[in-house]
Amino acid sequence: MIDNETPRERIVRSLKEDIEARERQLKKVERLPIEVLKERFPEGSWSASWGDTFEFCLPYSFALIPEVKSFMRNAAPEFELERENQYVWDRGEANPSAGFFLEYNTNEDTWRERIHFQIAFRTGREGTTCVLNQIGTKEVPVYEVTCAEGAAESISKGE
Repeated sequence: MIDNETPRERIVRSLKEDIEARERQLKKVERLPIEVLKERFPEGSWSASWGDTFEFCLPYSFALIPEVKSFMRNAAPEFELERENQYVWDRGEANPSAGFFLEYNTNEDTWRERIHFQIAFRTGREGTTCVLNQIGTKEVPVYEVTCAEGAAESISKGE
């Protein structure tokens, strides 16, 4: 936030920064291996997310992961495998899900120039061969919100 900036000026500045970020993202799309990945793995789908990242999503299959890694080494060597992550989302959902992620980057000097994308293998995709098996349970804390008496009164008066 800039000193002496009005709320309107702050909103306009923020929107302009968002537009600049999206324009940078548009330029990066030209360098992504979109067509080669989609041609080799037609069951996958591309998406863009905020923060200059992109995702190519495939079904979760352990056999597919090394196949994709090998393909990337040969077909898109300018993208380096930076990290591999596996997540399980168990937020009390009726259908918990999991994902395995290969994160790729180019090696430009600054993060603004770098192109980052991930190949996501997700259990929710058609064609998935991996399933989640519950192996235990965990206890989680339970919270309630309490307020000072004056705060509680001001909330109840506004209803």
